[in-house]
Amino acid sequence: MQNRQFFFAPKIQYELVAERSEANHSNLRIPFWCSILELVRTHFAAAGGEEVPPRKFGKAAEPHRSKPQKNPEKNIGSNHILIFGEKNFLILMETNDDLDTSNEIKFFSTTGEEVELRKFNIFIGISLGNKLLTKELAKAYVEWAIERTKKNVVVLIADEIDAVNWMIFNNLDETSAGEKVSNKAQGLDDMFSRAIKIIAREKDSTVENRVKVIRWRDVKTDRFNKLLATLESEFETNLDFRNRILSFVKKYCELRKKSVVEADQVKLAGYILAELPTLLEGIEFNGVQYDMIFYPTYIDSGMSQFVLDIQNGIYPDLLSKLQLSVKCVMAESYLEKLEILFD
Repeated sequence: MQNRQFFFAPKIQYELVAERSEANHSNLRIPFWCSILELVRTHFAAAGGEEVPPRKFGKAAEPHRSKPQKNPEKNIGSNHILIFGEKNFLILMETNDDLDTSNEIKFFSTTGEEVELRKFNIFIGISLGNKLLTKELAKAYVEWAIERTKKNVVVLIADEIDAVNWMIFNNLDETSAGEKVSNKAQGLDDMFSRAIKIIAREKDSTVENRVKVIRWRDVKTDRFNKLLATLESEFETNLDFRNRILSFVKKYCELRKKSVVEADQVKLAGYILAELPTLLEGIEFNGVQYDMIFYPTYIDSGMSQFVLDIQNGIYPDLLSKLQLSVKCVMAESYLEKLEILFD
């Protein structure tokens, strides 16, 4: 197994050095399973057994003993993150490797080289269900986009279309779901707005004018509504198209470990249908056409490939009805998916 890394951490990056117990203690550069005590003892013995553990909270960690300690995890330094599960845990160790976006981003209908040439206006698609998003990641995403966009950047928070998820997965009524969505969306809005201000202060004062945070209502133009109506009609009349959409719904339900009846699956399909116009043709905001989406996600769900298939005519009649004036290109950045996020 090769090392996996967490990217888009601007100043600190982390490398997975342990997952669970069993195996090779000879080289910490290879992920292996071990108990907390085994990890602590092995990691700091890796340099010959005499290495002083990193400082934590301003104090040097206590030297490791051969006998079991009551709280061995206290000896793990501040350059580690512990993520606990029921029986297993992850240890992430800080690395000094440079950020290499080619290893973390997958492009659709374009290449990394084209993106570096600033051929597209980029919008960042943010889902309310993204539980791994942090202020550091928000800042890094904006920095990545502003360095590669043709002119401006938009951060699109998919708020109102997320209400259906709260209604079905959390059994909330429409009003309560709307309140949840509003609160979460405002939190994300604040996070990205702060990131933009920090970048403007530290790097480029023009960023505040070139990067805008918007909501779903801001992309619901006449063109968007026309595309959505066409897609909703296709969902009702084209069985193959309908089944492809529902396959994404079922995959998402499995990821969340939820059993959802067919009628509710159809309701959840509304989320996918609503986002398809933005993926197929991009978005228009303040007179600027944004023709590339940058989307942080947990896994390669196959959605971008599905969009590519539609753009390339897998459903000829649908493509004819859509009459796409622009074909949006896509980039997916994969976050580490931890099972505890969906329990």
